[in-house]
Amino acid sequence: MKIIKYVCLVITIVLNCYLIYHSTLPGEVSSSKSETVTDSVVHVIDKVNPSNDSIIKKYGKNTIHLFVRKIFGHFGAFMVCSFFALMTMIFFLKNNYLRFGLAFLNGVFLAVLTEFIQFNTIGRYGTIKDVCIDLAGYSSMMIIIGVIMIIIYLVRKGKRNDEKKYI
Repeated sequence: MKIIKYVCLVITIVLNCYLIYHSTLPGEVSSSKSETVTDSVVHVIDKVNPSNDSIIKKYGKNTIHLFVRKIFGHFGAFMVCSFFALMTMIFFLKNNYLRFGLAFLNGVFLAVLTEFIQFNTIGRYGTIKDVCIDLAGYSSMMIIIGVIMIIIYLVRKGKRNDEKKYI
């Protein structure tokens, strides 16, 4: 168990650095990378789509590209980052308020920092909307983990109460 907490810590640091690095990329480079991801997503969706119409014909390339950037590049990336940040806090800290509070502060700091960097990067722009999308992804994972922790707590509490009944 000891090694897992350090693995989570390293992954958290690497993910934070990756998100910061990625926000420093010029607009053309970032757009090219997300275009590659968009093409892959469109290819997968078109393969499983029961109709013969391409998703690009239905919604348009720009709409799909924007959707993929927001879902994978903002919401999804911050959701993954949140998982490892919160797990790191859970492994290192005992107080739940401190765990969730520090993890959330990490998310707020990271979202604001990456958008601030984009605001000052050639061909990019940072927006409050993107900060909100980042935090929505980050918070979603925190809520999921919080609910799982509550369920585990209630199950364990229920088992202890059942054991006391038979003593």
